[in-house]
Amino acid sequence: MFFFIHFPLITSFLSEALLFCFLPLSLSLPFLFTSQLRDRTPHYSDLTVRKKYFFLILRLAQIFVIICLGVDLFIAYPLSSTSESLFNIILLHAGNFFFRHDLFVWFINFFLTSIALYYLYLVAFVFSKTTSNVSYLVELPFLIICTLLALRLFIATNDLTLMIILLEITAFCSVIYIGMQSLSSPTFSLPIEAAIKYFIINAVAVALLLFAVSCYFYFTGSTNLIDISTFFYRYPHMSIFFAEQLILVQFIFFFAYLIKLGASPMHQWVPDVYEGAETLVTTFLVLLLSPALVFKFLMFFKVFMNIPTTGSLVAGLLAGCGLLSIIFGTLGAFYQTRIKRFIAYAGLTHLGFMLLGVCFNNFLGYYTFLFYLIIYVITNMCFFTFLIVCQQYSDSSGRLVFINQLKFYIQNSLFLLLCLLICVFSFAGIPPFAGFFAKFFVLALIIQHKHYIIFFILLAAILIGTFMYLRFLKISLFETDPILEHTPWRYTLKTVFFAIPTTLVAVFTDYSFRGKLQTMLYKKKIMNGWQTWLLSSLSGLLSFLTLFIFFFAVYNLLVFDLSLIIVTVY
Repeated sequence: MFFFIHFPLITSFLSEALLFCFLPLSLSLPFLFTSQLRDRTPHYSDLTVRKKYFFLILRLAQIFVIICLGVDLFIAYPLSSTSESLFNIILLHAGNFFFRHDLFVWFINFFLTSIALYYLYLVAFVFSKTTSNVSYLVELPFLIICTLLALRLFIATNDLTLMIILLEITAFCSVIYIGMQSLSSPTFSLPIEAAIKYFIINAVAVALLLFAVSCYFYFTGSTNLIDISTFFYRYPHMSIFFAEQLILVQFIFFFAYLIKLGASPMHQWVPDVYEGAETLVTTFLVLLLSPALVFKFLMFFKVFMNIPTTGSLVAGLLAGCGLLSIIFGTLGAFYQTRIKRFIAYAGLTHLGFMLLGVCFNNFLGYYTFLFYLIIYVITNMCFFTFLIVCQQYSDSSGRLVFINQLKFYIQNSLFLLLCLLICVFSFAGIPPFAGFFAKFFVLALIIQHKHYIIFFILLAAILIGTFMYLRFLKISLFETDPILEHTPWRYTLKTVFFAIPTTLVAVFTDYSFRGKLQTMLYKKKIMNGWQTWLLSSLSGLLSFLTLFIFFFAVYNLLVFDLSLIIVTVY
């Protein structure tokens, strides 16, 4: 508390300062240790020296992130849990008008930093299994830490102009990362195409956001979120005088941000980017960037809903985009045979559920939104870890593209099979997995507000989505055709409500499936340190999804406290 009172800004940004110190340090390491590595390992080849140097920088990045988590847990958390009035008074007197550090911001930053640490171990696992040349030594850890630093500041920022600057930094890092040639990419064509599409969509979204921010500055004379929200309460006649302009600006702002999120109807770029990027890069986009944008969206929504005359418009816009996202996501994923395009459309469906939960602008809506989001992120962590492990265990150097390619990777591993089943059942919302509770609360919220038409639409989408995920299992476990690109749409739509029992019976009674279960128990592989750590973490996450009912009380209390902060503080 002494350092916080006398040095409030340094103490508030201690974790960010540590991450910032890593960036010049990582860039200076090539000039310091390359010659020493060569002198100490003269009998090693250049490839081995480069891999040693890469893992040195990667280990250093992991150490910095672990220290950052410790600072968040033992220094930032006690400060964020102090009384809000004392906290704001000290920071405002110190000149901190651009950032806020409450418990909600602390939790999001701690959650994102934990995901970044998990992702760094995924990167180490991928590069420890490959024998290819490590083309990028410094760039990969540098981009990950730079993105994490920008996202932490982006979550804490209270100014719209600074928000756009930090959003652009994350976008530039993402474009570079997408365009980098990864291990399994034979050419630059697909990553470069995905990077160009991501860059163009980001440019359009940021242009619209800048236009909306300039309009907010014209109305209020400030780009600070607190000033904007309080301006129309101090001068209520201004919200009436500028009613039409405010409606247009609010529509443009949220529509541009929904483009960044990849919500419908501006969702077409998401499957293309996911398909073009490598699996490791897609994991980066799904686990680190998307949750940060969705968390910040909740903060923007709560602040701007306080502006009179525009609340109903914003809620209607989110409800419409949510319904369209569920419909297009379900129908788009229904006939997909490519893994990452399937995940992109399925993620669009989940985003629609979250938007429908938050659009009611009450405590239960925020609770449902956070409840759904955290479970969805954890399930994605398990699924993409499963994909990366499958790709690294494959004997070929080709890309993991089609769903039926998974059959050749999971037929010799019971653990990978169980991982796939748990992830798919959680995505589908089948009890007792965690995804069931997330969708249940969304449906209960809609029933409570007596929107019965929306309820039946969601119920039909969940039923179709359940068959969609069972079809994913059927193709990945039993399909032997090399490519399934031309599945007739009329045939698949006709068999939606008739093939579910057949698929369930086939999964659990097929004789070859039972034989595989018996032989998988006796097949073990030697695991190194990276594999042991990664698979242990994956086992813990899978246990959380499977035995969620035992963690429900603690998880419910956490989400309840976060929702209470959103309602009372913002």
